Amino acid sequence: MYLIDCKVIKKMNEIKKVLRNTQKHVIKNLMDYLSDYNENDLISFDYDDNKNVKIPKSKLIELINERNDNEAKFYKGDMLKLFIDDERGPVTRDWLVAKSSDEAIKLVKKYGIPIVLQFDHDLGGDDTSMVFINWLIDYMLDNDLTFHKNFRFDIHSQNPVGVLNIKSKMDSFIKATS
Repeated sequence: MYLIDCKVIKKMNEIKKVLRNTQKHVIKNLMDYLSDYNENDLISFDYDDNKNVKIPKSKLIELINERNDNEAKFYKGDMLKLFIDDERGPVTRDWLVAKSSDEAIKLVKKYGIPIVLQFDHDLGGDDTSMVFINWLIDYMLDNDLTFHKNFRFDIHSQNPVGVLNIKSKMDSFIKATS
């Protein structure tokens, strides 16, 4: 019996790992898919290319909710990092990603002020990170918010004038509010 329990625990941990590395929209699609099943129905869960486990719907939903809770705790913690770029993505998975100034605004409203901001200047069309920065300054002043003591920002834009504009605006605001 003990060996069977260890195998079940190992499979649950493997499922947790898969869920942890799954994007939000895929999780939402999975939850929609699960709505067609009864609580005790067994759901076939494929992972690692050729592995499969059958898991009760209720347990799978419990694991998904645990994943979502852990993600929310991570994003609301002191390590919130926001990457703003319409074409590139961050090197590591521990970033929230915004492809436009509007997406960046929505993410800050939802999760709070990041400890790290990574900027591209040009975000497609007429959109730039300056739209977000101007909003962020107003938002922080209107709500009496401050940056985390370890706050930092980086700029990876290939637009030299845009780099200067972001750096100047951010440095001025940080200096004025410190």
